[in-house]
Amino acid sequence: LDVMMPKKSGLTLFKILKKDERLKDIPVLMLTGVAGILEEEEANKDDTHEHPYDSLREALKTAIRKMREEGLVRPEMFVDKPVDVESFVAKVQELIGS
Repeated sequence: LDVMMPKKSGLTLFKILKKDERLKDIPVLMLTGVAGILEEEEANKDDTHEHPYDSLREALKTAIRKMREEGLVRPEMFVDKPVDVESFVAKVQELIGS
């Protein structure tokens, strides 16, 4: 799943999958182009200037907190874009078996 998708976020779809008895055991890898940005923003958290990704960071933190409160586990892996194909394929093989 991609964290940022049209119409429905990847986090929303993740929650739907994990609540469905038929689908809840499917491993989920989430792609994101914002993880690096979020790490950079976190490193600069003492900076008092407003940054363009502040609202996104807070929205992601809120979504993850709600998932924990609902008893949902986090995705098996967050993958930064651009994707390192070899590590991505290795993780998929690890999750589903060779």
